[in-house]
Amino acid sequence: MRIHPAALVLLAGALVGTGFQIPAAGAVIGAPGSELPGHEFAYVCRDGGAGGYEAFPDVCRLADGRLMAVFYAGSDHVSLPTLKWPKGGRIDSALSDDEGRTWSKPRPLYDGPDDDRDPSIVQLPSGKLLCNFFSLKRKSGAPGPDGGWDGLGTWLVESADKGRTWSPPRRVSADYYCSSPIRVLPDGRLMLGLYRQEGEKAWGAVTVSADEGRTWASPVDIPNGGWKLDAETDVIPLEDGRIMAVEREPATSMGFSVSTDGGRTWSVSQPLGFPGHCPYLLRTSGGIVILAHRLPHTSLHYSYDDGRTWSENVVVDDRIGAYPSLVELKDGSVLIVYYEEGAGSNVRARRFRVGPGGLEWLTFDGAAVYRRDGPPSESGVPPVRISRDGNTWRLKGERIDVSVDLDSLRLAATTSKGVWATGPSFEGDLKLGDASGRELAMSRLASASEKKAEPYRTGFQTGVKISLSGFRLADGGEVDPRIDLFVGLDGADEDLVCRILAVEGEIRVRELIWPASFEPGSFASTVVPFMQGMLLPRDWPRAVRLYDSMSYGRGLYMPWWGFARDGASVLVLLETPDDAGCRFDHPAGGPTSIDVRWVHSLGRWSYPRLVRFAFLDTGGYVGLAKRYRRYVMETGKFVSLREKIARNPLVAKLIGAPVVHTSILYHVQPQSSYYDKKDPAKNHQLVTFDQRASELGALAPLGFRRAYVHLDGWGVRGYDNLHPDILPPCPEAGGWEGMKRLADACDKLGFVFAIHDQYRDYYLDAASYNPRNAQVGENGRREFHATWYGGAQTYLCPSLAPGHVAKNHRALLDHGVKLRGAYLDVFAVVPPDECYNPEHPVTRSECLRFRGDCLDFVRSYGGVVSSEEPADWAVPHLDLVHHGPFALDPNPGSGPAMGIPIPLYDLVYHDALLLPWSLAKGAWGIPETDLGFLHGLGHAGLPYLSLAPSAAELEQVRTMCALNSRVGLLELASHQFLDGSFRRQRFTYADGTSVTIDLDAGTWEITPKLDIPVVIR
Repeated sequence: MRIHPAALVLLAGALVGTGFQIPAAGAVIGAPGSELPGHEFAYVCRDGGAGGYEAFPDVCRLADGRLMAVFYAGSDHVSLPTLKWPKGGRIDSALSDDEGRTWSKPRPLYDGPDDDRDPSIVQLPSGKLLCNFFSLKRKSGAPGPDGGWDGLGTWLVESADKGRTWSPPRRVSADYYCSSPIRVLPDGRLMLGLYRQEGEKAWGAVTVSADEGRTWASPVDIPNGGWKLDAETDVIPLEDGRIMAVEREPATSMGFSVSTDGGRTWSVSQPLGFPGHCPYLLRTSGGIVILAHRLPHTSLHYSYDDGRTWSENVVVDDRIGAYPSLVELKDGSVLIVYYEEGAGSNVRARRFRVGPGGLEWLTFDGAAVYRRDGPPSESGVPPVRISRDGNTWRLKGERIDVSVDLDSLRLAATTSKGVWATGPSFEGDLKLGDASGRELAMSRLASASEKKAEPYRTGFQTGVKISLSGFRLADGGEVDPRIDLFVGLDGADEDLVCRILAVEGEIRVRELIWPASFEPGSFASTVVPFMQGMLLPRDWPRAVRLYDSMSYGRGLYMPWWGFARDGASVLVLLETPDDAGCRFDHPAGGPTSIDVRWVHSLGRWSYPRLVRFAFLDTGGYVGLAKRYRRYVMETGKFVSLREKIARNPLVAKLIGAPVVHTSILYHVQPQSSYYDKKDPAKNHQLVTFDQRASELGALAPLGFRRAYVHLDGWGVRGYDNLHPDILPPCPEAGGWEGMKRLADACDKLGFVFAIHDQYRDYYLDAASYNPRNAQVGENGRREFHATWYGGAQTYLCPSLAPGHVAKNHRALLDHGVKLRGAYLDVFAVVPPDECYNPEHPVTRSECLRFRGDCLDFVRSYGGVVSSEEPADWAVPHLDLVHHGPFALDPNPGSGPAMGIPIPLYDLVYHDALLLPWSLAKGAWGIPETDLGFLHGLGHAGLPYLSLAPSAAELEQVRTMCALNSRVGLLELASHQFLDGSFRRQRFTYADGTSVTIDLDAGTWEITPKLDIPVVIR
């Protein structure tokens, strides 16, 4: 510890609370063990000839290439004048002309009448050498070599002849003290870190000279924020023009402060995050900032981002003396000079090299590496370098090199396969509104009048934080929200991750479209999980649209999309998808554009938004799907069918079983858009429960011992009527007893009996209808329509759905209906809703949670859980869905495929969800020229089975059931097109089973050959 003389306290007392004590005379601190002088460390001085105690060193490079070290030489930690040493401690120097391996015999640099100590050395650009130090004078009458003392302040001597002679001392300050060297600022001024203590108050300061140290300005205090900062201040100019000061604090954390005006004023000191005494700062030629210090022992930290974040602590030596200093050597390595402490304390030096790969310790006798500290290969810290060229920041990793343009907010990632560049910010990409929800004029994200950027590092991600404020509106005005963009390379894969925060006041962010789509020159095709999946060449001749563009609708079953070219691809993955989606455009002939789109949550930004770009060198659309599969598995969003069977063994009965979709009553209300005015009799079609039981029983002689039965229209007024108050079961069809008999019949047949149910539609003639329970939009209104069979309806608030599910299903079970499963309509295909009703507000994220609660209730009584389509938020909850085929034009009911159909969903989730397929040509979701059976076979899905199947249908159903029995629990490992027509395809499963289909020829082949049983048990 360097002494705070103004405190006038004994040295041992000054060390109380640090966790260390000055050893007794003769004590050995940190036995060297196997370390060898001249190998792992070098001695700078072992005896300066003034009592055998050397400490507090500093080192600098001279203009002639040599190294010069200065240090304290005395008889003890404090060496006041005695009879034996009448001048007390002094300042010695030594020289090295071999980069610190060996050192000249020390000689006195300055020896005044008092204890002269804590020297530091610098050579100015003019060649002048300056050595600063402070002095202690014995108090009158105080006994002993380390008795009481008075401080004499900070002093300076200079040399104009390379250190051969030195000037008389001149005082820099009478009541401030120094422990670090004079620093040359970029503007040529000199700055010296100082500190002062008065009683229990202590703080740092700086003083500045504009005339090479001849005169010094009055010290400028650094606000200590109420801390007791023993300071020992050192300073370093930062790359952005600021100056950072680091200060000692007794026990918990060093402090730091910054000046934005050349040192005239300073910010209030803040914790640096780790303890330390005697800070010493060096910027290497590679731009890495090193902070050496004491605690624990002799230690250092290093920073890749200009001191904003720091490495873990690196122990230099187990000696407690420390007071290290640093100088860069000619080969780019760094020499650290420090002292040992205790009787006979020596000054030591070690060598190390620090870079993106961490820190390596080097020997002096051959530059071999004898120790490594924290390289990324071991610590996991990505080796990413940050640099700036004007308004362009660059993140350079080992695989990916990213540039971020502050003017346009354009991102460009260079990989081994070329450049992936996004478009710039554009007019209208930012929509702002006030607290009432009223939209203001649109703006452009990059139009912010104030932009600040700084590096950040988390330990697993390194990047640049961009703060934007002062957004210009079309009328020329500016508004006040601040948007922070974090753009960084993440992990060993070096994914590009963008995190977006908004600090909102009265003005709020309603929508943000950023990052923009990759520019057309960056890709040849896009890959979109538009229903099952779509491959869209950039120049596709027909216009393509998504049915909807928010996550978890048909437009994005999964919250990602991709771009591909020449085998390489990039995945765009929305990690916070609930209030997100895309802005999609593909005019006839292209090109395609898919921007990331974020929307508000109940009128606010509310939480950080996150998008990840994963760059793949190979794999195409299959590689993209597999990269997303890896993500959902790593984040717990993937639950396999094997896991689902473990939690509900009934699911196992569905593997290799057909799905029978049937109904009881279709009743169409006159207000419904489906109402047939020409033939009113068609608006009421009824089959009794007993009739359906008989028809299902007829399937058993055909060899079906297992099936999943999905029953529509079983409620009081049939299909899509009176929800959520659908009980009792349809009286016309047999009521409670009839439904019980049907469920019992299914049980005896070995069939899983499940019902169709609906808890989003809220019918105005439902028994419990109350407008207070309906969803309310941001405009304060409820949405009404009469599309479905039940006529006039609105939407039920999602928060109320779980209660209705429990009410109805418990009633069915209590009445003895053997309910083995339930299909909750639309939950896994309609993007999540919001509700602005102040009595039950619901965000989109909360909506998904409530929907999940409904699905999980079905599982709670042992039911198989189903919904309409496979939006992937629901995969952990679902066992089965109604369908998940392809996007057609104009709608999934019929028409040609949009783009080229690909099995993206099944490449991710085949072994997590059971997915049935219609068998007919041009069936729902099947391109108009294609046979549904062939697609279902390729996907190894479950077949739909009619109540009166033909022989041809029976053959197809049995084939699909046999294939699903073999591979239904396995991953779809790959998919490929066998020629340029995209009509001949091969699906390969994890066990090696391959299914080859030819959609034009209507043929198929399964390898190894499939045994197709007549009876499905």
